[in-house]
Amino acid sequence: MRPVFLVGDFDNYTGTVTVTQNVDYLGTLRGRLGYASHNWLFYATGGLAWAHVKASLDSTHVRLTNNFPMPGLPGALDGHASASGYKIGYAVGGGGEWAFTPHWSLKAEYLYLNLGRQLSLSIPGTSLMPSDIELHTFRIGLNRQFAP
Repeated sequence: MRPVFLVGDFDNYTGTVTVTQNVDYLGTLRGRLGYASHNWLFYATGGLAWAHVKASLDSTHVRLTNNFPMPGLPGALDGHASASGYKIGYAVGGGGEWAFTPHWSLKAEYLYLNLGRQLSLSIPGTSLMPSDIELHTFRIGLNRQFAP
């Protein structure tokens, strides 16, 4: 869940505000620079990252607990907003790879991805506070070399 600011924050509120944000898929285009010794490779990696992101904001029965109802305001603020789009950012990280036979290697890698600001959403009475879309991934892999 993300932080939500209720407009006119001068009283206590009841109700539910739910914010969800999902990354459908992501990809990277990166280079590696490292140090190889015997059958080990240690490297830093970095480059372009992109993702398709879906976000939604829902409010149910959000109302002031004091001084309510107020003239001109609805009894409760119910609403839904959603958005989706492509986000572009960067990925940086590092890892290591160990060749345990001439054709097989095992690797481990950490990546930090920053995709910029989240999608903008608002409904009457609520708005999403801006923050960055950040992902931390750790991957392990088994590689097979097919060349002689």
